[in-house]
Amino acid sequence: LHELDALQDQEVKDFRSKMKRISEEKMQRMQLMSWGEWLRSCYSTQAETGSLENLIDKHEGVIKITMHYDQSQDTASLKVSLHCTVTELMDQALKKWQTTHSPEEDIGTRSDYVLRISGKL
Repeated sequence: LHELDALQDQEVKDFRSKMKRISEEKMQRMQLMSWGEWLRSCYSTQAETGSLENLIDKHEGVIKITMHYDQSQDTASLKVSLHCTVTELMDQALKKWQTTHSPEEDIGTRSDYVLRISGKL
C-alpha cells in the first residue's frame, strides 16, 4: 500500500479514490439492510434445476420435502403442492417442528428462521 500511495500517476490515484468511494457507499447501504435483506444480498438463491421425476407424485401434484433442523438430528418430511410458496413451506415446516418436538414451547415466527437448500449457502 505504501508503494501505491507513493505513486504519482493521476490515473492510479483517481481509480483508488473511486474504488474507495464505491466501497464506502456499498458498506453504508449494507449497514441499513435488515438481516433478511443482507442474507439475500450475500447469499442469493441459486438452486440447481435438476430432474424432479423421483420426487413428484404425478397423481397428487405434490412434492415430498425432507427437512433437517439445526436444533436436532431428527428429520421431518412434508408433502406440499408444487405451487406452494416459500412462505407457506416455512409455515408448514414450523408447524411440523412444533407438533413433533415442542408443542408447548414458543418457537417464534417465520421471520426468525432461514430456509436453506441442502448443500447450498
